[in-house]
Amino acid sequence: MSDKIFKTKWDSIEYIDVPGIKSKIYKVNNVLVNYDSKKDPVVVNGNVFIISLSNWQYFHIVQECLGQYEFLKKYIKDLKLIFTVEREDDINKEVFLNDLSGLFKSLVNIYNPSMDEIVIISDQKIIFENVYYLYNFFIPCLRNVVPSNGPIHNTSHEDFSHQFDLSNCVIDKLKKYKNQTPNKKIFISRSKSDQIYIKWKENYYRYKNNEMSKEEGDRFWEYVMRVGEEAFTQNFQNRIHSDNIKIDNFFIDMGYELVYNEDLTLEEQVYIYSSATHIASIDGTGCYNAIFAHPDTKVFMITTNRDFYWFFDSLIKNVATENVYIIPDRKQYGLGAVHIDEILSELEKNKNLL
Repeated sequence: MSDKIFKTKWDSIEYIDVPGIKSKIYKVNNVLVNYDSKKDPVVVNGNVFIISLSNWQYFHIVQECLGQYEFLKKYIKDLKLIFTVEREDDINKEVFLNDLSGLFKSLVNIYNPSMDEIVIISDQKIIFENVYYLYNFFIPCLRNVVPSNGPIHNTSHEDFSHQFDLSNCVIDKLKKYKNQTPNKKIFISRSKSDQIYIKWKENYYRYKNNEMSKEEGDRFWEYVMRVGEEAFTQNFQNRIHSDNIKIDNFFIDMGYELVYNEDLTLEEQVYIYSSATHIASIDGTGCYNAIFAHPDTKVFMITTNRDFYWFFDSLIKNVATENVYIIPDRKQYGLGAVHIDEILSELEKNKNLL
Protein backbone atom coordinates (compact mmCIF):
# COMPACT_ATOMS: atom_id res chain seq x y z
CA MET A 1 0.00 0.00 0.00
CA SER A 2 2.68 2.50 -0.90
CA ASP A 3 4.07 4.26 -3.96
CA LYS A 4 7.25 6.07 -4.91
CA ILE A 5 6.18 9.39 -3.40
CA PHE A 6 4.03 8.72 -0.36
CA LYS A 7 3.80 5.77 1.98
CA THR A 8 0.09 5.62 2.70
CA LYS A 9 -2.09 3.08 4.46
CA TRP A 10 -5.62 2.98 5.82
CA ASP A 11 -7.91 0.95 8.04
CA SER A 12 -10.94 0.19 5.88
CA ILE A 13 -13.04 1.28 2.89
CA GLU A 14 -16.81 1.64 2.63
CA TYR A 15 -18.80 2.16 -0.59
CA ILE A 16 -21.78 4.46 -1.09
CA ASP A 17 -24.18 4.15 -4.04
CA VAL A 18 -24.78 7.22 -6.23
CA PRO A 19 -28.09 7.54 -8.09
CA GLY A 20 -27.71 7.47 -11.85
CA ILE A 21 -24.13 6.18 -12.11
CA LYS A 22 -22.37 2.87 -11.47
CA SER A 23 -19.29 4.40 -9.84
CA LYS A 24 -19.51 4.42 -6.07
CA ILE A 25 -18.36 6.97 -3.52
CA TYR A 26 -15.37 5.70 -1.56
CA LYS A 27 -15.15 6.39 2.16
CA VAL A 28 -11.65 5.56 3.38
CA ASN A 29 -11.20 5.43 7.13
CA ASN A 30 -8.08 6.56 9.00
CA VAL A 31 -5.82 7.35 6.07
CA LEU A 32 -2.23 7.58 7.29
CA VAL A 33 0.20 9.38 4.98
CA ASN A 34 3.97 9.08 5.51
CA TYR A 35 3.41 6.31 8.03
CA ASP A 36 7.15 5.77 8.47
CA SER A 37 7.80 9.37 9.53
CA LYS A 38 9.31 9.82 12.99
CA LYS A 39 7.43 13.09 13.51
CA ASP A 40 4.30 13.34 15.65
CA PRO A 41 1.23 13.05 13.40
CA VAL A 42 -0.98 15.92 12.32
CA VAL A 43 -4.58 14.71 12.72
CA VAL A 44 -7.35 15.97 10.41
CA ASN A 45 -10.68 15.05 11.96
CA GLY A 46 -14.08 14.68 10.32
CA ASN A 47 -15.28 13.96 6.81
CA VAL A 48 -12.91 15.44 4.22
CA PHE A 49 -12.35 15.78 0.50
CA ILE A 50 -8.84 16.71 -0.63
CA ILE A 51 -7.83 19.17 -3.35
CA SER A 52 -4.12 19.39 -4.07
CA LEU A 53 -2.70 22.87 -4.66
CA SER A 54 0.26 21.16 -6.33
CA ASN A 55 -1.88 20.25 -9.36
CA TRP A 56 -1.23 22.64 -12.28
CA GLN A 57 -3.93 21.30 -14.65
CA TYR A 58 -6.73 23.89 -14.91
CA PHE A 59 -9.55 21.70 -16.24
CA HIS A 60 -8.91 18.88 -13.80
CA ILE A 61 -8.74 21.21 -10.80
CA VAL A 62 -11.95 23.06 -11.64
CA GLN A 63 -14.06 20.26 -13.13
CA GLU A 64 -12.83 17.17 -11.34
CA CYS A 65 -11.68 18.54 -8.01
CA LEU A 66 -13.86 21.59 -7.25
CA GLY A 67 -16.75 19.96 -9.11
CA GLN A 68 -16.29 16.62 -7.37
CA TYR A 69 -16.27 18.29 -3.95
CA GLU A 70 -19.47 20.22 -4.69
CA PHE A 71 -21.07 17.03 -6.01
CA LEU A 72 -20.08 14.95 -2.97
CA LYS A 73 -21.45 17.58 -0.59
CA LYS A 74 -24.92 16.54 -1.75
CA TYR A 75 -24.40 13.06 -0.32
CA ILE A 76 -21.93 13.43 2.55
CA LYS A 77 -22.96 15.38 5.61
CA ASP A 78 -20.47 17.94 6.94
CA LEU A 79 -17.95 17.25 4.15
CA LYS A 80 -14.97 19.51 4.74
CA LEU A 81 -12.59 20.69 2.03
CA ILE A 82 -8.89 20.20 2.75
CA PHE A 83 -6.21 21.79 0.57
CA THR A 84 -2.93 19.90 0.47
CA VAL A 85 0.46 21.06 -0.74
CA GLU A 86 2.93 18.31 -1.66
CA ARG A 87 6.52 19.47 -1.30
CA GLU A 88 9.99 18.13 -0.69
CA ASP A 89 10.48 20.63 2.14
CA ASP A 90 8.43 22.24 4.87
CA ILE A 91 7.07 25.72 4.29
CA ASN A 92 5.24 28.24 6.43
CA LYS A 93 1.55 28.24 5.50
CA GLU A 94 1.20 32.02 5.62
CA VAL A 95 4.19 32.45 3.31
CA PHE A 96 2.73 29.88 0.94
CA LEU A 97 -0.67 31.59 0.87
CA ASN A 98 0.88 35.00 0.26
CA ASP A 99 2.75 33.61 -2.75
CA LEU A 100 -0.34 32.07 -4.37
CA SER A 101 -1.53 33.41 -7.72
CA GLY A 102 -3.98 32.58 -10.49
CA LEU A 103 -6.28 29.62 -10.04
CA PHE A 104 -4.81 28.57 -6.69
CA LYS A 105 -5.37 32.03 -5.24
CA SER A 106 -8.94 31.96 -6.58
CA LEU A 107 -9.69 28.63 -4.90
CA VAL A 108 -8.45 29.93 -1.57
CA ASN A 109 -10.43 33.17 -1.98
CA ILE A 110 -13.60 31.29 -2.90
CA TYR A 111 -13.45 28.71 -0.10
CA ASN A 112 -11.57 30.78 2.53
CA PRO A 113 -10.01 27.80 4.35
CA SER A 114 -8.74 28.06 7.90
CA MET A 115 -5.08 27.30 8.56
CA ASP A 116 -6.13 23.86 9.81
CA GLU A 117 -7.75 23.17 6.43
CA ILE A 118 -4.43 23.63 4.61
CA VAL A 119 -2.05 20.68 5.03
CA ILE A 120 1.59 20.76 3.96
CA ILE A 121 2.68 17.22 3.09
CA SER A 122 6.46 16.81 2.97
CA ASP A 123 7.82 14.24 5.42
CA GLN A 124 5.13 14.95 8.01
CA LYS A 125 2.93 12.09 9.22
CA ILE A 126 -0.73 12.98 8.47
CA ILE A 127 -3.87 11.17 9.63
CA PHE A 128 -7.17 11.89 7.84
CA GLU A 129 -10.10 10.48 9.80
CA ASN A 130 -12.50 9.95 6.86
CA VAL A 131 -11.62 10.70 3.23
CA TYR A 132 -14.33 10.67 0.55
CA TYR A 133 -14.00 10.63 -3.24
CA LEU A 134 -15.37 9.15 -6.43
CA TYR A 135 -11.86 8.96 -7.86
CA ASN A 136 -8.55 9.93 -6.29
CA PHE A 137 -6.48 10.31 -9.46
CA PHE A 138 -5.83 13.98 -8.63
CA ILE A 139 -4.95 13.42 -4.96
CA PRO A 140 -1.18 12.72 -4.93
CA CYS A 141 -1.04 11.19 -1.46
CA LEU A 142 -3.74 8.66 -2.44
CA ARG A 143 -3.30 8.15 -6.20
CA ASN A 144 -2.04 4.68 -7.19
CA VAL A 145 -2.00 3.71 -3.51
CA VAL A 146 -5.56 3.70 -2.17
CA PRO A 147 -8.19 1.88 -4.34
CA SER A 148 -10.48 4.08 -6.44
CA ASN A 149 -12.73 4.35 -9.45
CA GLY A 150 -10.78 5.56 -12.45
CA PRO A 151 -11.34 9.10 -13.78
CA ILE A 152 -14.04 9.40 -16.46
CA HIS A 153 -12.17 10.69 -19.50
CA ASN A 154 -13.85 8.92 -22.39
CA THR A 155 -17.26 9.65 -23.91
CA SER A 156 -17.89 5.90 -24.19
CA HIS A 157 -17.49 5.44 -20.41
CA GLU A 158 -20.69 4.09 -18.88
CA ASP A 159 -20.72 6.99 -16.39
CA PHE A 160 -19.72 9.75 -18.83
CA SER A 161 -22.90 11.72 -18.08
CA HIS A 162 -21.42 12.28 -14.61
CA GLN A 163 -19.12 14.87 -16.23
CA PHE A 164 -22.27 16.90 -16.92
CA ASP A 165 -23.17 16.64 -13.22
CA LEU A 166 -19.74 17.94 -12.27
CA SER A 167 -19.97 20.87 -14.69
CA ASN A 168 -23.39 21.81 -13.33
CA CYS A 169 -21.95 21.77 -9.81
CA VAL A 170 -19.12 24.07 -10.94
CA ILE A 171 -21.56 26.42 -12.66
CA ASP A 172 -23.77 26.58 -9.59
CA LYS A 173 -20.82 27.25 -7.26
CA LEU A 174 -19.46 30.06 -9.44
CA LYS A 175 -22.72 31.54 -10.73
CA LYS A 176 -22.35 34.73 -8.70
CA TYR A 177 -19.38 35.67 -10.90
CA LYS A 178 -21.37 35.40 -14.15
CA ASN A 179 -22.37 38.38 -16.27
CA GLN A 180 -26.05 38.11 -17.19
CA THR A 181 -25.85 40.51 -20.16
CA PRO A 182 -23.46 39.13 -22.82
CA ASN A 183 -22.36 41.82 -25.26
CA LYS A 184 -18.97 40.94 -26.79
CA LYS A 185 -17.09 38.51 -28.99
CA ILE A 186 -13.96 36.90 -27.51
CA PHE A 187 -11.13 34.79 -28.83
CA ILE A 188 -9.06 32.81 -26.33
CA SER A 189 -5.51 33.44 -27.53
CA ARG A 190 -2.70 30.92 -27.25
CA SER A 191 0.05 33.38 -28.16
CA LYS A 192 1.28 33.78 -24.58
CA SER A 193 0.90 30.18 -23.45
CA ASP A 194 2.62 29.03 -26.65
CA GLN A 195 5.81 30.64 -25.39
CA ILE A 196 5.65 28.48 -22.27
CA TYR A 197 5.20 25.29 -24.29
CA ILE A 198 7.98 26.30 -26.69
CA LYS A 199 10.28 26.73 -23.69
CA TRP A 200 9.18 23.34 -22.34
CA LYS A 201 10.04 21.77 -25.70
CA GLU A 202 13.46 23.44 -25.82
CA ASN A 203 14.27 22.31 -22.28
CA TYR A 204 13.03 18.78 -22.91
CA TYR A 205 15.40 18.29 -25.83
CA ARG A 206 18.22 20.07 -24.01
CA TYR A 207 17.80 17.53 -21.23
CA LYS A 208 17.60 14.58 -23.63
CA ASN A 209 20.75 15.80 -25.40
CA ASN A 210 22.66 16.20 -22.10
CA GLU A 211 22.92 19.96 -22.59
CA MET A 212 21.95 20.80 -19.00
CA SER A 213 24.10 20.89 -15.90
CA LYS A 214 23.37 18.09 -13.44
CA GLU A 215 21.65 20.49 -11.03
CA GLU A 216 19.47 22.05 -13.74
CA GLY A 217 18.75 18.66 -15.28
CA ASP A 218 17.75 17.07 -11.98
CA ARG A 219 15.47 19.99 -11.16
CA PHE A 220 13.89 19.97 -14.63
CA TRP A 221 13.35 16.20 -14.73
CA GLU A 222 11.82 16.19 -11.26
CA TYR A 223 9.22 18.62 -12.60
CA VAL A 224 8.62 16.48 -15.72
CA MET A 225 8.08 13.42 -13.53
CA ARG A 226 5.52 15.27 -11.42
CA VAL A 227 3.57 16.13 -14.58
CA GLY A 228 4.29 12.78 -16.25
CA GLU A 229 6.57 12.55 -19.27
CA GLU A 230 3.81 11.57 -21.70
CA ALA A 231 1.55 14.42 -20.57
CA PHE A 232 4.50 16.83 -20.62
CA THR A 233 5.47 16.02 -24.21
CA GLN A 234 1.85 15.95 -25.42
CA ASN A 235 1.46 19.53 -24.23
CA PHE A 236 4.05 20.87 -26.63
CA GLN A 237 3.47 18.32 -29.40
CA ASN A 238 -0.29 18.87 -29.71
CA ARG A 239 -0.78 22.43 -28.52
CA ILE A 240 1.82 24.47 -30.37
CA HIS A 241 0.86 25.51 -33.88
CA SER A 242 3.49 27.58 -35.65
CA ASP A 243 0.84 29.83 -37.21
CA ASN A 244 -1.37 30.47 -34.16
CA ILE A 245 -0.73 34.20 -34.47
CA LYS A 246 -2.47 34.17 -37.87
CA ILE A 247 -5.56 32.78 -36.17
CA ASP A 248 -5.35 35.59 -33.59
CA ASN A 249 -5.18 38.14 -36.39
CA PHE A 250 -8.17 36.63 -38.19
CA PHE A 251 -10.34 37.05 -35.10
CA ILE A 252 -9.05 40.54 -34.40
CA ASP A 253 -10.16 41.50 -37.91
CA MET A 254 -13.56 39.97 -37.13
CA GLY A 255 -13.96 42.28 -34.14
CA TYR A 256 -13.15 39.75 -31.42
CA GLU A 257 -11.42 40.75 -28.19
CA LEU A 258 -8.33 38.66 -27.41
CA VAL A 259 -8.45 37.00 -23.98
CA TYR A 260 -5.42 35.51 -22.22
CA ASN A 261 -6.70 33.09 -19.59
CA GLU A 262 -3.29 32.80 -17.94
CA ASP A 263 -3.56 36.46 -16.88
CA LEU A 264 -6.97 36.03 -15.23
CA THR A 265 -8.32 34.71 -11.96
CA LEU A 266 -10.99 32.01 -12.04
CA GLU A 267 -13.61 34.60 -11.10
CA GLU A 268 -12.53 36.86 -13.97
CA GLN A 269 -12.62 33.98 -16.45
CA VAL A 270 -16.17 33.10 -15.44
CA TYR A 271 -17.22 36.73 -15.89
CA ILE A 272 -15.55 37.20 -19.28
CA TYR A 273 -16.83 33.95 -20.82
CA SER A 274 -20.35 34.71 -19.61
CA SER A 275 -20.04 38.21 -21.11
CA ALA A 276 -19.69 36.80 -24.62
CA THR A 277 -22.21 36.34 -27.40
CA HIS A 278 -19.48 34.55 -29.38
CA ILE A 279 -16.61 32.50 -27.91
CA ALA A 280 -13.83 31.18 -30.13
CA SER A 281 -10.85 29.15 -28.97
CA ILE A 282 -8.35 26.69 -30.32
CA ASP A 283 -9.65 23.25 -29.34
CA GLY A 284 -8.36 22.51 -25.85
CA THR A 285 -8.62 23.79 -22.30
CA GLY A 286 -9.49 27.30 -23.51
CA CYS A 287 -12.88 25.91 -24.55
CA TYR A 288 -13.78 24.53 -21.12
CA ASN A 289 -14.94 27.81 -19.59
CA ALA A 290 -17.65 27.98 -22.25
CA ILE A 291 -19.68 25.94 -19.73
CA PHE A 292 -20.44 29.41 -18.29
CA ALA A 293 -21.90 30.61 -21.61
CA HIS A 294 -25.55 31.56 -22.07
CA PRO A 295 -27.94 29.41 -24.14
CA ASP A 296 -27.81 31.76 -27.17
CA THR A 297 -24.00 32.08 -27.17
CA LYS A 298 -22.12 30.64 -30.14
CA VAL A 299 -18.96 28.64 -29.37
CA PHE A 300 -16.33 27.96 -32.04
CA MET A 301 -13.66 25.31 -31.42
CA ILE A 302 -10.75 25.68 -33.84
CA THR A 303 -9.08 22.40 -34.83
CA THR A 304 -5.31 22.88 -35.14
CA ASN A 305 -4.29 19.27 -34.48
CA ARG A 306 -6.27 16.14 -35.30
CA ASP A 307 -4.20 14.07 -32.90
CA PHE A 308 -5.87 15.92 -30.04
CA TYR A 309 -9.42 15.49 -28.80
CA TRP A 310 -11.07 16.24 -25.49
CA PHE A 311 -14.80 16.15 -24.81
CA PHE A 312 -15.47 19.86 -24.29
CA ASP A 313 -17.91 20.03 -27.21
CA SER A 314 -20.14 17.41 -25.61
CA LEU A 315 -19.80 19.08 -22.22
CA ILE A 316 -20.72 22.55 -23.49
CA LYS A 317 -23.71 21.28 -25.49
CA ASN A 318 -25.14 19.51 -22.44
CA VAL A 319 -24.70 22.21 -19.79
CA ALA A 320 -24.56 25.57 -21.59
CA THR A 321 -25.38 26.05 -25.28
CA GLU A 322 -26.11 23.75 -28.20
CA ASN A 323 -24.51 26.27 -30.58
CA VAL A 324 -21.09 24.58 -30.77
CA TYR A 325 -19.16 24.56 -34.05
CA ILE A 326 -15.96 22.62 -34.85
CA ILE A 327 -13.84 24.46 -37.48
CA PRO A 328 -12.29 22.79 -39.46
CA ASP A 329 -14.04 19.44 -39.04
CA ARG A 330 -11.96 16.94 -37.07
CA LYS A 331 -12.37 14.30 -39.80
CA GLN A 332 -10.31 11.21 -39.08
CA TYR A 333 -8.33 11.04 -35.83
CA GLY A 334 -4.56 10.81 -36.10
CA LEU A 335 -3.87 13.17 -39.01
CA GLY A 336 -1.65 15.51 -36.98
CA ALA A 337 -1.38 19.29 -37.28
CA VAL A 338 -3.87 21.04 -39.55
CA HIS A 339 -2.29 23.31 -42.16
CA ILE A 340 -2.96 26.99 -41.54
CA ASP A 341 -4.39 27.40 -45.05
CA GLU A 342 -7.14 24.86 -44.27
CA ILE A 343 -7.90 26.57 -40.97
CA LEU A 344 -8.15 30.06 -42.45
CA SER A 345 -10.13 28.80 -45.46
CA GLU A 346 -12.71 27.12 -43.23
CA LEU A 347 -12.93 30.20 -41.00
CA GLU A 348 -13.57 32.34 -44.09
CA LYS A 349 -16.39 29.98 -45.13
CA ASN A 350 -18.04 30.44 -41.72
CA LYS A 351 -17.75 34.22 -41.46
CA ASN A 352 -21.54 34.55 -41.45
CA LEU A 353 -21.65 32.56 -38.20
CA LEU A 354 -18.62 34.22 -36.68
